[in-house]
Amino acid sequence: MRSIYVRLLVGACLTIASLRAHAAELSAPRLLADLVPGVATVPFQWEPYPLAAAGAHTLFTAYLADGGAELLSSDGTLQGTERILPPAGYVDFAWEQGDEAGVLVEQADGAALLRTDGTAAGTVSVASWPGAVMIGWYGRGDGTTWVAPCYDPGADEPDRCELWKVDDGAPAAEKLADDLPLDNQCCSDMEQPSVDGRLLFFTVGDGDTTLWRSDGTAATTVPLKQLPPGSFVYWLGRSGRRVVFAVDRAGAGSQVWTSDGTAEGTREMVQLATDPWAAGWDWYYRKQGPFFFTAGEPATRTTGLWAVGPAGKAKRLGSFAQIDGDVHAIGAGPTTRYLFAAARHPAAPGDPARLRLWITDGTPAGTMELRGIPGGPLLVEHVWGIAAGHFYFTANDGTTGVEPWTTDGTAAGTRRLADTCPGPCGSRLNGVASIGAAALFIADSGGEQMLWRSDGTSASPVVPITGGTAVFSDVGDPFAPVAGGHAFFTVGAGNAFALWATDGSAAGTGPVAPGATAALGSDPAPLAVSAQSLLFTAVDPLDPERRRLYFQRRDEALSAGVRLPEYVRPTSGVIDDGRGLALFVAYQLWTTDGTAAGTVQLTAFGALRSSASDALAGDKYHDDCDDRIDLPQRIGDHWWFAADLCSGGGQLWSTDGTLAGTRRSTLLPEDVFSPVLLGEAVFYFATVASGDGAEEPQLFRRALAGGEPVQLTHRAGGLPQFGLRLAGAGPGRLFFTIANDDGYELWVSDGTAAGTGTVTAAPDGLPLANVRSVALGAGSALVWTGTDEFTDSTLFAISPDSRIATRLGDVRVQSSSFETIEWASSRTGVFFAGWDPQHGAEPWISDGTPAGTHVLDLLPGAASSAPHAFAASDAGVFFAARDQDNGEELWIDDGAGGRLVADLAPGRFSSSPSSLVAGPGGLLFAADDGDSGSEPWFLEWTPSNSSPAADGGAR
Repeated sequence: MRSIYVRLLVGACLTIASLRAHAAELSAPRLLADLVPGVATVPFQWEPYPLAAAGAHTLFTAYLADGGAELLSSDGTLQGTERILPPAGYVDFAWEQGDEAGVLVEQADGAALLRTDGTAAGTVSVASWPGAVMIGWYGRGDGTTWVAPCYDPGADEPDRCELWKVDDGAPAAEKLADDLPLDNQCCSDMEQPSVDGRLLFFTVGDGDTTLWRSDGTAATTVPLKQLPPGSFVYWLGRSGRRVVFAVDRAGAGSQVWTSDGTAEGTREMVQLATDPWAAGWDWYYRKQGPFFFTAGEPATRTTGLWAVGPAGKAKRLGSFAQIDGDVHAIGAGPTTRYLFAAARHPAAPGDPARLRLWITDGTPAGTMELRGIPGGPLLVEHVWGIAAGHFYFTANDGTTGVEPWTTDGTAAGTRRLADTCPGPCGSRLNGVASIGAAALFIADSGGEQMLWRSDGTSASPVVPITGGTAVFSDVGDPFAPVAGGHAFFTVGAGNAFALWATDGSAAGTGPVAPGATAALGSDPAPLAVSAQSLLFTAVDPLDPERRRLYFQRRDEALSAGVRLPEYVRPTSGVIDDGRGLALFVAYQLWTTDGTAAGTVQLTAFGALRSSASDALAGDKYHDDCDDRIDLPQRIGDHWWFAADLCSGGGQLWSTDGTLAGTRRSTLLPEDVFSPVLLGEAVFYFATVASGDGAEEPQLFRRALAGGEPVQLTHRAGGLPQFGLRLAGAGPGRLFFTIANDDGYELWVSDGTAAGTGTVTAAPDGLPLANVRSVALGAGSALVWTGTDEFTDSTLFAISPDSRIATRLGDVRVQSSSFETIEWASSRTGVFFAGWDPQHGAEPWISDGTPAGTHVLDLLPGAASSAPHAFAASDAGVFFAARDQDNGEELWIDDGAGGRLVADLAPGRFSSSPSSLVAGPGGLLFAADDGDSGSEPWFLEWTPSNSSPAADGGAR
């Protein structure tokens, strides 16, 4: 037998309102108050990563605790450090362009290429790809940037990627190719190499890997070579005008290939038993000399060092037990020397491998240990790289412990710089950097850190560093530039990092960005707006664990509010201007007149409240049972509300806003469940005895004025109570679902037995199944059906006085649970957020007809404005959305299409409006203008007619 249970569809917590016939004249949104002033500094959760120099500034990407990343700029001073981009995306790549820098970023609304002089004011968009879900690949060389934005076509199809070119100084980007295949086998978010103005890149589709070339035009963007099927490919490096890449053949060993950008010059060089890896940081940028790579040699348990010369031939230089880090080039032209640290196998079994300095010219004969070092032989501890023209490493000469050393590639030019920890104790270096002809390094001696300065022959201490572990970025790394005469390093403790800078002097060394700074904000929760008053809560400035309740007239200055107990977290409210009070739900039903004495808990379902006088005294324990109390509805001179309690079942209550006037109604019998108020009647489920004596839950309706209850369903076996959930109702009709093995069947009731039954889909007449959500509009109900919350949904409409659903079309709506599809109803239709591959995620509107169902394409094309937080009012439907220039801000559709209301956080920064609540002539919402944090904002207008929002501004 199929298991059956019922879900009622009770309307979303959104105002149902009528749109004005003409656009309202909106005032500018105003900040009600900066309730929690000041700023907080949150340490970076990862080390700020240097990207590129922009004039006298250095750009960094810094990752925050919530996973976002922001783009920072610093000239090495605290005053000259600022945030260039908000934490709303991912910075893929940056590079120098003269005195400026180019930056490639991915954000929620697509990808963009920016140009910056290192200041927020001097940052502009050069090109953008709205709707791109990721950057598949990118490349940079000879004044040209290639970008491959990828789009999600939906329906489990592979990403659709394009290739674009942007020349430095060009007014626009140029598309070179469409529909390039990309599977997640390789190449995702990877820089592709360029040689002499040619970009080389891979595509991977259906297991086939192809090497492509682009000379910067559509005609020259062509495939070069089909690589072995089923292989994993990745770049290794370049040597002169040739690139080197690896082909891993999935358990059949690896190959090293080379290409000069032609099909004829693309060939396999050597086969290896294991995967090869680059032995240098600069393979994208080195235009002269050999390229080095390593590969394991399982037979001898060694690592082979290889070199690829300009002719495209691979030579094995030697075999080592250990190679430390990269091969570094020192000098230039014919005198260039390549240094590395490596160890042979020890002479005796059980002896440790000992790292020594080695030098090579890229040939087997020219690869040898550097001998004759004064004070040698040295035991190398670690290679740090090139700084100020010298090769820096740490080594132990057997007398002073591990200390910093330098070499110019000759035995005579190899020397110890300083005994940073006098005696045999030794020190550990945490990176080196260059400033002009001087090298800087941080030495850690037994937990005490000191910044040192060196001219390549000796070193002297500069200043101690405290507060955590200080680490320079890798020397010579092109992503770790020095700008404005400063070098940068991080100081971190645990998962907290700060950015420091130094000019090589004690006075010029210190923190420039202790973390991400942001205004504190009060995290407001708007509850209700009426014609005269506002109701909301916010964080108590005296205690962040508590909230403060604000209830006051719209034209008055903000009051001090009422401090609530810690456990009280109001979720919804309604205002009675006639009585000068408000009701709000916070586990229980409360009333307030805006004073502490007048803030009283009216109900005590499972709570331990002894009297009204101590309702705000201390922290009361509340019942953890998942009780439900509906927001009261004004009917006559009282407010009515339904409660569904774990310990007491379904109940109906009324209140006049006082404790004495709050009482349970006797209209509902005992043992009912899931009562719903609809108009001046209450719907509920109760059990009745069947012919064989079994108890069967059925749906009933009873008028609030009294009279006999009406049984609306007579389903055999009843509507079992298991799994019952409340969700929504509309004017004159109640929608609910009956779940079975085939999905959720939709039912509707108009309050009569004849008008209660299954909703069927036209034209086949089958029950409408797999229902995900229902929205009740002014003229019709909209129904979304689908088998999965992340796939396309089919949209149906049900006209008034009908139980037949008409298909309107397919549109994807995402939700992680049944209730999370957001919608708002207005006179012109139901607004909701939808997605399709042509328009991205945009607002949609439907009046229940195919012709009246359409998208509001705020960002034309596949770009996504990502709308949410819909709230209908007598001025229009407000919502939050984003565009390329303004970030996420407040928008409105007043019947003439969507438009931006205000850019509260100027530029690309987002004010992120949320918790929108509308009432007659006013909108209350939370937003962050960048200076005050998340605080309450209010927007007013003068209605042109008397078509108020829902009674009392309920949401």
